[in-house]
Amino acid sequence: MAVAFHNETNILFTFMREGRYKELHRSIARRKRHHYLDALAQTFNSDLSAPTKQLSIFERSDFIDQDKMPETIEKILTSLEKESSIVKNHVLVLFDSYNFSLSSVRAVIVDSDLNIVEEKSWNQHIIVNESSVVDKIDKLDLPANNPSKGLKLTAKANARKRTTELRKGDTEKNNIG
Repeated sequence: MAVAFHNETNILFTFMREGRYKELHRSIARRKRHHYLDALAQTFNSDLSAPTKQLSIFERSDFIDQDKMPETIEKILTSLEKESSIVKNHVLVLFDSYNFSLSSVRAVIVDSDLNIVEEKSWNQHIIVNESSVVDKIDKLDLPANNPSKGLKLTAKANARKRTTELRKGDTEKNNIG
């Protein structure tokens, strides 16, 4: 878990993958134990209410470890050397990545039911690096430059490799002619 605190606004930021947030939001009525996001939202955003609420067929009840939420908050704030009395609100920063590159970022404020009260896209701050320089390989026979790393293929894999190469050759001939 990554946590940041903005001293000027007294806002606590936590960072989470978009998919994990959606999973927590969907399962809030079924979960027995609280997640740190539940504790942060109920402690610092309890006075907020989302304009649209998630409907659920299950009635939401308290978590069985509801009494441990203050401990969870205290552990998070102790790591930042802050007291809970100075925290004004909690903001959740949600992000997605693709091929180890950041693809989207947004800041959301959630209510105690993890519904989004307000959100702001931060995608304009993502810098896209489209070109990358690949080092020149001098020695092609080094084990590090060999994708199979010295592993031998089975007879079945070799046969499949040959048929794949044949299909590629046929496709190229068809595209040319």
